[in-house]
Amino acid sequence: MSWWTVLKYFVLGIFVSAEWIEEQRRTHGMRSLARNSGLNFLGKLSLPGALCLYGTPFQAVNGLKTSNLIDGTLRGLHVVVFDCRVMEKEEWQRTVIAARTTPDVFTSPAHHPELQLIHIGGWSVLFYPKGSAATHGNGLMSIEEVEEHLGSIANEATRIG
Repeated sequence: MSWWTVLKYFVLGIFVSAEWIEEQRRTHGMRSLARNSGLNFLGKLSLPGALCLYGTPFQAVNGLKTSNLIDGTLRGLHVVVFDCRVMEKEEWQRTVIAARTTPDVFTSPAHHPELQLIHIGGWSVLFYPKGSAATHGNGLMSIEEVEEHLGSIANEATRIG
């Protein structure tokens, strides 16, 4: 085997390892967030059947792969958070936060103007639209931003409840 082939495999190994490490870091962060919020971290399990994604970019997508699924009740409201990878002609990924309540539960902070909020089937679904520049390069919300939105849900749930 030539040194060039060894170098290519070495560089490929570094790239794959870096991606795996970042995925593990994200999983650990989402697991900690779930635990600190009193929610259940379900990892790569299927989305809850009650969650309605109709009318969102995630409906009827054959190639929808979910990860870092968080599910539970936050101050009386059913909340679901997950990362998803949409595999269409062009692959893209997003973090989705859904709460079974009115859209009022999300106080859209001024520093997140690109967020899209859809209310369908009793669920309010919050995400960045495809092509949004506000998604930290990889399409996912940061752990801190997810935590901020969960805090907003908890505050509004207390206020309206």
